[in-house]
Amino acid sequence: MLKNLFGKRNKDYKIEELINFSIDAYIEMFDDMLKSEEETDLVYNLILKKVNNELLACQLLIFIPIAFTREFCIEYKDKLADNYIRTLENGISKSVKFEENSVYMSILNVVKKRIKTMNTDDIYKILEWSSEFRIIDYVEQQGVKINSISPPTTGNI
Repeated sequence: MLKNLFGKRNKDYKIEELINFSIDAYIEMFDDMLKSEEETDLVYNLILKKVNNELLACQLLIFIPIAFTREFCIEYKDKLADNYIRTLENGISKSVKFEENSVYMSILNVVKKRIKTMNTDDIYKILEWSSEFRIIDYVEQQGVKINSISPPTTGNI
């Protein structure tokens, strides 16, 4: 599956290298993203230039903040959905388990290793782009208990 996602230019890259590059892009571009109306387009364009594959670039952009949320907010792990909602080209929505997506699982494995060595500021620079983290942060600030958080919607990836 992963071999099909790589363009010719990057066939020598390991998926871990691409994930780490993408994590670094989130961190390095954080201040610029906050100032820009395009926000995550800045990171997406860097990732796309490196991986030369639109689908893989989208998956890295979307799944990295999700994986960080799940590893950083351990106490909410049982409240987070184990699936995401994918919208197919015909407009129909489909539920997909994260564990069925090989790119997400690769990201999660890298995040589990890397998060242990990262400083908190850099972790928050990635968490800022996670809708799940924003919900958790809001709930904690309000002192409200939650039973579950709805699955994220990823568009057509």
